[in-house]
Amino acid sequence: MFFVVPTGTDTPIYHWPFATLGLIVANILAFTLQVIAPDITELGALSYGTINPLTWFSSIFLHGDPFHLIGNMLVLGLSGWIVEGKIGWWRFLCIYLICGVGGCAVEQTLMIFAGSGGSLGASGVIYSLIAIAMIWAPENEVRLFYFVLLFFYPVMGTLEVTVSSLGFFLIGTQFVTAAFSFFKISSAALHLLGAIPGAVIGVMMIKMRWVDCEGFDLISVLQGKRGERVLTVADEKKQMELKAQRAQEAKARLQEGLAMVEKYVQNGNFEMALNRFSIMQRSNPKLVMPETQLVTIINGLDADSSKRLNAIPLIQQYLQQYTQHKVHFTLMLARGHILLQQRPRLGLNVLKTLDLSRLTPEETSFVRRLADKAKAMIAEGILEFNE
Repeated sequence: MFFVVPTGTDTPIYHWPFATLGLIVANILAFTLQVIAPDITELGALSYGTINPLTWFSSIFLHGDPFHLIGNMLVLGLSGWIVEGKIGWWRFLCIYLICGVGGCAVEQTLMIFAGSGGSLGASGVIYSLIAIAMIWAPENEVRLFYFVLLFFYPVMGTLEVTVSSLGFFLIGTQFVTAAFSFFKISSAALHLLGAIPGAVIGVMMIKMRWVDCEGFDLISVLQGKRGERVLTVADEKKQMELKAQRAQEAKARLQEGLAMVEKYVQNGNFEMALNRFSIMQRSNPKLVMPETQLVTIINGLDADSSKRLNAIPLIQQYLQQYTQHKVHFTLMLARGHILLQQRPRLGLNVLKTLDLSRLTPEETSFVRRLADKAKAMIAEGILEFNE
């Protein structure tokens, strides 16, 4: 006497397996009805030699005896925990019904010319789930409780095996059994037939990024990309939506901030406007103050003799970004260097950037006066602070 019961797994899950539990309950209730009304078994089982789509669904909830039911439900609980735990209840149910109903449809079609026979049970779809679990969580471990009656002496204990090892054992034993009968239609052959769509679905969902295996799926492991997580399509969509939402919020904050700066400028609070704008630039380094605002602030600071020094860096900023008032602000910058900062040589260098032939007579006269003042300061031996 020998039996093994899976008791747990370390496979990470993201969804509680409600559908798996519901399917187990449904199978138990169906078997209870079989016991109460034995005719249900004959009516709901898959029969060969005919086509009856209703039995494609009903047969996967019927079982031959209590041991058949218990064995299937134990494996369904384990494989369902892994598969449903990664994709949620509704997608799990879709896979379950596609593999179960589809497998029965193929089976009955293949046996259309058989004179008699039939099948029942959830084994085929459970082997689909085993194949999927092997692909999605091959290196995760399963805890098993075993009991062996060895020469009338009970031996029991627990052991841990990987999902892939357990899957290979279950599918391998069915392959060997089926091979002895040359793969004629039998329980073992039907189990193998059930594993095929599971393998296809398991690989497809990874390739389509419909399931998150955290980079520990069979494909990632075989490709040497163990642990390299790839976002699912749904997660990527959520991230893009979140990114778009944050961008929209940032844009709204930017517009609000720019409106506040404009309000400060209009009210003559130029220092407040500059402080607000500098705060915005910390999170938006490429942000540039509009030319009209910058011109207004420079002229506003320059109009107050106590704040003219504060205008010099803003004038330099303007000349780096704009050209409409280049001559006016170049002259203003040269004046600031010479008269305010006492840096005559720097002021003369600024004046040399001007094309005198393009200046008005008033501007030319102003340039000459500034140049004369700078030369006189140099002659007096004024030292610039950066020398």
